[in-house]
Amino acid sequence: SLPYYWNIAPERDATLTPRILSKRGLQMNGEYRYLDRRYAGKTNIEFLPGDSQTGTNRYNLLLTHGQALGAGWSGGLNVQKVSDDNYFRDLNSTVATTSQVNLPREGTLAFNDYGLSFLTRVQSFQTLQDPEAPITPPYSRLPQMLLNGVWRNFPAVDLGLASEWT
Repeated sequence: SLPYYWNIAPERDATLTPRILSKRGLQMNGEYRYLDRRYAGKTNIEFLPGDSQTGTNRYNLLLTHGQALGAGWSGGLNVQKVSDDNYFRDLNSTVATTSQVNLPREGTLAFNDYGLSFLTRVQSFQTLQDPEAPITPPYSRLPQMLLNGVWRNFPAVDLGLASEWT
């Protein structure tokens, strides 16, 4: 592989990396990162067209984004997807990556101010299966809502609230 780094602007950059796999073909990897005072994120796409061993197009997608919306509100995305159950085992070399089995797909909206915090989340997973050692996929949370609060000396007592609904 031979990466090419492109400094688009002080708060944005990209890296393009063609990777030659002698038994599989040419894989392209693109990473784009951005950063601002109110948001930040990263997109990473790997694509291997016509894998010589499987005869299929194979890909890996990662998208993360965090956003400050103002007045105590924020939001975020974390989406990961691969084309097939063997993608990491076949195409990555680090143990941490090859052992991944649950890829999150998650969106959040949160509020935090005045001693009160609120979070709503939708979350599911792509579960990569090994036919010789199948695992049970985790439950999805569609949606999950948390409401918590702490108020000190209100008046002369401390109040607390912890709640969750899924």
